[in-house]
Amino acid sequence: MRLLYPLKYVPAIVSCLLLILWCVSLVAEVGYFHRTLRHGPRVRGYLGFARGSLVYSIYPYLELIPQDGGLVAQRLPGPINLRRSLGYFQYQRHPWLVTAIPICWVLTALLPLAIGPWYRYRFASWMYFAWTALIAGQAAYFATRM
Repeated sequence: MRLLYPLKYVPAIVSCLLLILWCVSLVAEVGYFHRTLRHGPRVRGYLGFARGSLVYSIYPYLELIPQDGGLVAQRLPGPINLRRSLGYFQYQRHPWLVTAIPICWVLTALLPLAIGPWYRYRFASWMYFAWTALIAGQAAYFATRM
């Protein structure tokens, strides 16, 4: 049982890393390219952080882009846009898959698991109301931006 004790702090560590990557994603795009071989053409995938969002995309391998895979980081042009700092939603199916989720939504979903070990998962009712209000506020904010 003592061996599994540190695992209860993993959501808090992941939340701290996401918070750091959120700050980095405002000035730079950080991600990982990978190539897969499928039954047809080669497909390239990308998982990264850009402009406050977690982005995953799959698209056909193009010979025009010389990157074979691995980590990539590049500075975003222009100043930091505080309006776009909360991230954006995006889902596109054709011609290739692009999915983006704001990092603040992932942090909100991880919040009960991240602070749970310190409260022994016994939350007061005001914490549930505050969490629900946070989710409602984010839903209203992103609904007006779409």
